[in-house]
Amino acid sequence: MIRRPPRSTPKPSSAASDVYKRQIFISSMVLFSLSDDLLSSFIFWEFLGLCSFFLIAYYNSDIKAIYSSTMAFWITRFGDLFFLMGLIIIYLGSQSLSISSVNNFLINSNSYSDNLALFFILIGIFTKCAQYPFTIWLPRAMKGPTPVSALIHSATMVVAGIFLLFKLSSTIEVYPFIKDTIFYVGLITSLICSIYAFYESDLKGILAYSTLSHIGFMLIPIGSSAGEMGYFHLYSHSFFKSLLFLMAGYLILKFNETSINKLSGKLSFFTPYGIIFSIACLSLVGVYPFTGSFSKEYIIIDFINNRSLIDSLILIISVLFTCLYSSKLFFSIINFKRIGHNIFKDDILYLLPMGILAFFSLTGFYTFHFFREFTDINFKNISTIELISLQLSLIHI
Repeated sequence: MIRRPPRSTPKPSSAASDVYKRQIFISSMVLFSLSDDLLSSFIFWEFLGLCSFFLIAYYNSDIKAIYSSTMAFWITRFGDLFFLMGLIIIYLGSQSLSISSVNNFLINSNSYSDNLALFFILIGIFTKCAQYPFTIWLPRAMKGPTPVSALIHSATMVVAGIFLLFKLSSTIEVYPFIKDTIFYVGLITSLICSIYAFYESDLKGILAYSTLSHIGFMLIPIGSSAGEMGYFHLYSHSFFKSLLFLMAGYLILKFNETSINKLSGKLSFFTPYGIIFSIACLSLVGVYPFTGSFSKEYIIIDFINNRSLIDSLILIISVLFTCLYSSKLFFSIINFKRIGHNIFKDDILYLLPMGILAFFSLTGFYTFHFFREFTDINFKNISTIELISLQLSLIHI
């Protein structure tokens, strides 16, 4: 009888090189955020894409990880080609790639070539943000280690395009085709990916599709002349989504499972981790007064007041599926019995960053006030009664 050799465990790449790649990734993201011209934004975005390729393929003996990283690399390179063509067209007209100069030029020009250039830039942004029809690469990027997933999916690479669109929001206002493209791509992606998340059973897969759906939520106000609301949702989303990915990393480390069916009832509500996970899920749903409720409900109220009935219906369906997959995630993993909890020796190292993120996810009033003071953006005042009434009406539906 011939025995099969045991299946080898995927081996990670060198720890030292992995640290360097993460540092380059973080540095590129900071420099991208501080950049005030499109060329340097493009260069730093390329560094982000290259680092994400290596980080997704962290387990370099796993063929699926290699395949996933290769797919992510080539899809984003396809978008980069269009982004670069858009930059060339704009430079030939404006003789500058400074964002302020580009905004001034495009607002006063509004020609066919300018529309084409902005459309090419949009394709580059949609590929990086994994928006429809380029959603395929992001869920497969879950093959990377969970901290990398938190880094790439919560508040960095995939939402960098939203930040760039916010910088160009004054230009987008005078280009109706570009504005409508942003709006409907965001609306379609938020609906499709919220449905995918509901039917997904892999923990990190649910969070990946959830991220795509929420990026769609960020695009919707940018395409509705309310870019500051999309920027605010980018800010609030980073807290609870980072928290959820770090929580997923803890669960995978403790139980060595990613399927929510096999993680069913593994986490007691009466532990620090159970409370933190509950805060993250409630903020994801947008329950008042958690941080997620402020940004999401502002978008919904503005949307319902200014868009057609069909568009509003699509958004409400997307919101309902967000509630459904969040509830599925919560009730699958949380156990309301006082079960034994084996404390890790290094639990404080896990609890400290998650506790900080949980605080910001919980204190919606504080995070909203801080955002308004820091950015000096004036929002339309929406009363507490309006926010609660909207949530009660959604529950009734």
